[in-house]
Amino acid sequence: MFKQHLNHTSNRLHSWITGDGDCCKWAGVVCDNITGHVLELHLGNPYTEVFTSDGSESRNEKEAEIDAFVRSRMGGKLNPSLLDLKHLNYLDLSYNDFRGIRIPRFLASMESLTYLNLTRAGFSGMIPHQFGNLSNLRYLDLSKNSFSAENLFWLSSLPLLEHLDLSRVNLSKASDWLLEINTLPSLKVLKLASCELQHFPPLSIVNFSALVTLDLSANEPPLIPSWVFGLSHLHFLDMGFNEIQGPIPDGLQNLTSLTHLDLYRNHFNSSIPTWLYSLTHLQHLSLSGQLPVIYSISGIDLSNNKFSGSIFHFVCHRMHELREIEFLKLRGNFFSKELPDCWKIWPFLKILNLGNNKFTDNLPISFGTLSELRTLRLRKNNLSGTIPSSLGNCTELETLDIGENELVGTIPIWIEERFLSMLILNLRSNKFHGSIPRELCNLASLQILDLADNNLSGVIPRCISNISVMVTVNSSSVRNSILYSTRYSDFIEDVLLVVKGKIAEYNTILNLVRSIDLSKNKFS
Repeated sequence: MFKQHLNHTSNRLHSWITGDGDCCKWAGVVCDNITGHVLELHLGNPYTEVFTSDGSESRNEKEAEIDAFVRSRMGGKLNPSLLDLKHLNYLDLSYNDFRGIRIPRFLASMESLTYLNLTRAGFSGMIPHQFGNLSNLRYLDLSKNSFSAENLFWLSSLPLLEHLDLSRVNLSKASDWLLEINTLPSLKVLKLASCELQHFPPLSIVNFSALVTLDLSANEPPLIPSWVFGLSHLHFLDMGFNEIQGPIPDGLQNLTSLTHLDLYRNHFNSSIPTWLYSLTHLQHLSLSGQLPVIYSISGIDLSNNKFSGSIFHFVCHRMHELREIEFLKLRGNFFSKELPDCWKIWPFLKILNLGNNKFTDNLPISFGTLSELRTLRLRKNNLSGTIPSSLGNCTELETLDIGENELVGTIPIWIEERFLSMLILNLRSNKFHGSIPRELCNLASLQILDLADNNLSGVIPRCISNISVMVTVNSSSVRNSILYSTRYSDFIEDVLLVVKGKIAEYNTILNLVRSIDLSKNKFS
C-alpha cells in the first residue's frame, strides 16, 4: 500500500519525475499502461480514519492512530517538477501538513487536471484566481485549510465542475460567491460549511439546478433562502448550526427527492409541520442535537428547538408508518398538555426522551407496552400521579429519569424484580413518601441513584451496600456499565447530577460515575 512509501515520497518525488525512478511500480501512482505517462498521483495521507472513527477503539488504539497519522503527513514545499507531468489529471494531497504555506501558483498551470483535492492539507492564504485556468476540473476540494477569498470570479471559467467544496474558506468578503457559483451548470455537489456567510443573496434564476448535495451549515443566515426551495433534484441538504429563526419554512416540502435533511441547532419556534410526513424518500432527519438521526430507519431527534403544543397527533396518528423506529427524542422544547396514551404503536422503541418540556397529567398506562425500552427520560415536566404498575412490563429498562415533576405515592417495591438491568434511577424533586424499599438494594448494577428532595422518611437501609457496582471501577464493571451496556449506547445522553448543590453534567466519563443522593428528605 502507498502508506509504506509515504514517508519517503517528498524526498524521492523529483527523482522519478525526472526519470530516475520507475513510477509505475509505486503505490499511489497511476500510469498509462502503453505510454507510461503519469495520470494520477494519490498523495493523500492514508490514515484519514483518525477523523472518521466510530469511537469503538480503546484509548491506546486511538493514540496509535493519531501518532501514525502525524508521522505519515507530507510537508515541505511542492516541487515545480510536477509541471513535467503533462498528462496528470488527478492530484490528491489531502490530510498532509504543508505548514501554512500558500498554494504554489504552478498548480494553476496544470491544465490537464480534472481532480484536485487539497482538503486539510495545511495550506493558507488567498485562493489564487489563476485556478480559473484549470478549465477541465470536475472535482475541486479546498476545504479545511486556512484559506480566504475576496471574490470567486474565477469559478465561472470552470464550466465542467461537478464537485466544489470550500468548507472553512473565509468568504465573508466575497460578495459575488452566489452569482459566480450560479454560473456552474454542471455542479452536483456544493459544500460551503463554516464559510462565515451571514447573508444568502436572492437569485432570480437558478442555473445550478442539477445540485444533489448542498451543505450551508455553520454560517449565520437568519433564514433559508427561497432559491433553495427550487432545487428539485436535491437529495442532501444541511442547514444546521445557523441562526435560522421562526417556523420551519413550508418551501422545504417542494424538495420531494430529499433523503437527508439537517436543520439542527437553529431557533425554530413552530409546531412540527404536517408536510414533513410527505417527504417519503427521507432517511435522515435532524432538527437538533449532535448525533446523526436516521428517520424512518432508526429514530427521530427534534430536541432543543422551540416546538410547542400537543404531541398527540404526532405520536398517535402521523407516525404510524414509522412504527419500527428505535428512538424518539423531543427534549428541550415547549410541548405541553398531557402525554398521549397510544405508545403501543411504537413496539420497537428503545429510547424515549421527553425531558424539559411542559407535559402535564399522569404517566400513560401504555408505556407498559414498550417491552424493549432501555431508556425513559421525562425529567423536568409537570407530570403528576403515581408510577403506573404497567411500567413494570418494561423489564429491559436501564435508565429511568422522572425527576423534577409532581409525582406522588411510594417507591414501588416491584422495581427490584422487574428492572434487573437498571443503571440509572432518578426520582429527584417529586413528592414521593414512605421509606426506601429494601428491594432497591438488589439492583446490583445501579450506578446512579437519586432520591433527593422528596418526602421520604424512615431509616436508610444498611443493605444499600449490596449495590456492588457503586464501589467497583475496574475493566469488567466498565464493560457492563452505562456506555457499554447495549448496542444503542451511541444514543445514551448526558446525565445531570446535583453535586454539592450545583448541577453537573456527565457525558464522556459517564461510565465512571457513581452517585447516591438521598438529601432533602426526612430520614432518621
